[in-house]
Amino acid sequence: GLFAQTRDISGTVTSSEDGAPIPGVSVVVKGTTLGTVTDMNGAFTLRIPANAQTLMFSFVGMNSLEVPIGTQTNFKVLMYPATFGVDEVVVTALGISREKKALGYAVQDVKGEELTKVRTANVISSLAGRVSGVQISTATGQMGGGAKINIRGNTSLTKNNQPLFVVDGIPLDNSDFSYGATGGGGYDLGNLASDINPDDIESVSVLKGASASALYGSRAANGVIMVTTKKGTTGGKKALGISVNSSVTLENAAYYPQYQKLYGGGYGDEFLSFELNGKEYLYPDFATDESWGPKYDPSVKVLLFNSFDEWDTANYLKEKPWVYPENDYTYYFRTGVNYQNNVALTANNEASALRISLTNMDVKGIYPNSTLTRNTINLSGSSRFNKFMDGWVNANYIENVAVGRPETGYGDRNPVQKMWQWIHTSADYKAMENYKNPDGTQRSWNRQDWNVAPPAYTDNPYWSAYENYENDRRDRFFGNFGLNIQLSPWATLTGRSGADFYKFLTEERMAIGSQAQSEYYKSVYTNLEVNNELFLTLTKRFMNNDLGVNAIVGGNRLDRKYWRDGGITVGGLIQSGLYNLSNSLNKATVYDYSSWKRINSLYANASFDYKNMAFLELTGRNDWSSTLPSGNRSYFYPSATFSFLFSELEGLKDNPVLSFAKLRAGIAKVGNDTGPFELLNYVAINSTFMDAELEQNPR
Repeated sequence: GLFAQTRDISGTVTSSEDGAPIPGVSVVVKGTTLGTVTDMNGAFTLRIPANAQTLMFSFVGMNSLEVPIGTQTNFKVLMYPATFGVDEVVVTALGISREKKALGYAVQDVKGEELTKVRTANVISSLAGRVSGVQISTATGQMGGGAKINIRGNTSLTKNNQPLFVVDGIPLDNSDFSYGATGGGGYDLGNLASDINPDDIESVSVLKGASASALYGSRAANGVIMVTTKKGTTGGKKALGISVNSSVTLENAAYYPQYQKLYGGGYGDEFLSFELNGKEYLYPDFATDESWGPKYDPSVKVLLFNSFDEWDTANYLKEKPWVYPENDYTYYFRTGVNYQNNVALTANNEASALRISLTNMDVKGIYPNSTLTRNTINLSGSSRFNKFMDGWVNANYIENVAVGRPETGYGDRNPVQKMWQWIHTSADYKAMENYKNPDGTQRSWNRQDWNVAPPAYTDNPYWSAYENYENDRRDRFFGNFGLNIQLSPWATLTGRSGADFYKFLTEERMAIGSQAQSEYYKSVYTNLEVNNELFLTLTKRFMNNDLGVNAIVGGNRLDRKYWRDGGITVGGLIQSGLYNLSNSLNKATVYDYSSWKRINSLYANASFDYKNMAFLELTGRNDWSSTLPSGNRSYFYPSATFSFLFSELEGLKDNPVLSFAKLRAGIAKVGNDTGPFELLNYVAINSTFMDAELEQNPR
């Protein structure tokens, strides 16, 4: 037949912009359904029919192409950005717009409307598949979960490999306070760049490599994500505008590990039994949290876990067929819904512009009792005071409130771990919804025996959701203001100040009556970063406009203050339902940490072009960091790039065959400092040292 004879081929797919591999490219044999996708290294392997003639390559944001197969077995495929334009203008370091053709490094631009086509709770996830050489991994299924972004691979084995986020010229903290990633139990609290509202984004520029981001210092060693927000437009007559955007996104659990459905709970082929009022009852071994018990048989009648509570008259001592339940683990998960609504008001006249935006996001997760609410207020205004001076202000306030983020990994509060590792397949999840007795105690399928109700090893998953839940709240403000003073037609002085402040409260609880010891944990993260900056921009052409010079000289001061405080109860809780540290049976473990870091910087950048055909860019930056030794706090890092447009040569200009050709080269050196209190080893003294009962480290 047609596919009787086959052969194996392989290859790699890279970006024309920077030569980086492109993961996720679709590779299909034309005229068939045979295909694959490239891996994280841009590589693919595929078994094809012997008579196959053409491979088709496609990827979001890149031009699709067809490649003849011939007798080749190894392919090296180059893909070009679909939005590439010779005269395209992109936003680069310090928010300066440059022609893309003039750059000696890779920059890729994504328009804001692309990020709102399918709305997610984390805007970083919306960048997936839109930028070549950028890998984005998300925590699927985790309400409000984090998204990691990696540009051109890792630069550090032990430290941060995330790029620097810059919003309207001001660095934004993208910390992630999640824990438990190694599988020991914990919560995915999301990364802080998720606070950026996609409805307020005009464009996103990804600056790749050290040359592109040298002006931002050591924090930009992994690249820069430049976010430019929407603003009102000055000029023309007075005008007032309003826009409204709404969206609804649904999500369901797509994949489940499968249960065996032949055997019920317990271990062995015999039921346990007891006699009451002269009648013998059979029941599975609830205390054995496995499902290799008696084989299902509808002719056998047994008492299930909810048959022993006298108040439950519908089920008390009611025997039921020994069958796989009608409502198994899939009943536990619900359809998640994400509602997002945005209203934006704009006003302008000849000299001033104003934009105010209000956004609400309400998320109902796929787990019971899981919700996330985010409210965002954005204000931006600009005004030209006279022909020499203009100013602006941008401000953002974000409120995040989450309840019931699912625990991850091997933890007592993770119902999914319990569902598939320690469970009775015979447990009916609709029956487990009634998880609490009238006196407030727990009803668990994992009873210690028919007449001993507390759980032996595993909580009812609904008890975990409604009693042992996590909650958190984050309030955040970030923004900036500044002035531009035009000193001459070719010289502009810019001064600006920006701040990023947030307070992030997280609380975890283990209720009295749970299988594990009751507990309350609280942590508060507070961060304030202030950037003050002054720089001079020079733009001038010489030699009858053949030689162009663009230069920037400036300085920056960064001050970052960070506090963390909180604690954890020890020995359990005294009063049920009261969650604070003073309710600890023994003295609670508390902690209090603070740090302050300052970096003073001077930088310069000079770009030269000859006839808009040859381009040379030189950059230098020197930082003085407070976290380095007092006698060695200074470090310098330069960069240089060169690019040449062959297509601008007289013999090739307007050539119908060769529309654009460019050679570029670059070299850069990026310095780095360290965090506060990391120069020397020191001993941490625990106030409960030598007290085994009280000693407990907070997370």
